Amino acid sequence: LFDQWELSENLELVSGSLTDETITVRMPEGNATAKATYKDAPKPEPEPYTIEVQDGTAFVNGAEAAAALAGTEITIHAKAAPEGMKFSGWQVETPQTLELKDGTAAKTTFIMPDACVKISALYTTSEVPDPTPDASGGGAAIAAAAVGAAAGAAIGIGVWAVNRYILSNLPVGMAVPTTRQQLAVVLWTMAGKPDVTPTVHYQDVVGLDAQKAVHWVVEQQLMQPESAEYFGAQGSVNKWQVFQLMKQVMK
Repeated sequence: LFDQWELSENLELVSGSLTDETITVRMPEGNATAKATYKDAPKPEPEPYTIEVQDGTAFVNGAEAAAALAGTEITIHAKAAPEGMKFSGWQVETPQTLELKDGTAAKTTFIMPDACVKISALYTTSEVPDPTPDASGGGAAIAAAAVGAAAGAAIGIGVWAVNRYILSNLPVGMAVPTTRQQLAVVLWTMAGKPDVTPTVHYQDVVGLDAQKAVHWVVEQQLMQPESAEYFGAQGSVNKWQVFQLMKQVMK
């Protein structure tokens, strides 16, 4: 950034100021010098990035926040779970490289990245309790009711078991994946982030780590790309698929 002119003593300033980019001087009979000097341009003020929390609230230093500067510690609180459900974890929508301190805690923190953040709280059905006869000898009635509800209870317990397995084995700071790219990153992280040199660049996969992750799951035949150029990164995955692939990596 231009600062000012430095003129030799024998140069006469005719018009303008030494801080003007263009000036007029009167040349003397002998040699003379006019030197333009420069200074560092002022750094632009950093812009805050937005924070969008679905079914939750973001806080900075105890105050609700909808935006924050990169490097700021953000605390997020999930809303109370709907009746019959319980909080099961956080789903990071963007950026997919965001790491939470504890992706399974209803209250957790993260460091604001150089990007806007979108994250959602997830909920699952509550655990189905085991029926227990009461002290008055009502065991027969409870048993009869249990027969009628056996199928539903079995399904409920199965869903709970799948959710519990996923949340118990998720890498620290990672949320339950809902897309193919997110699942690939989770599986690669569970395996210890093996070193991978991507041979092709999937056009729909964002980030170097994500590229390594999807190449690793393809090499391990855990997942298959949609084509030579596209992995199908934003394709959805359900918890049963997440559960099955996590079990394969844990073997």
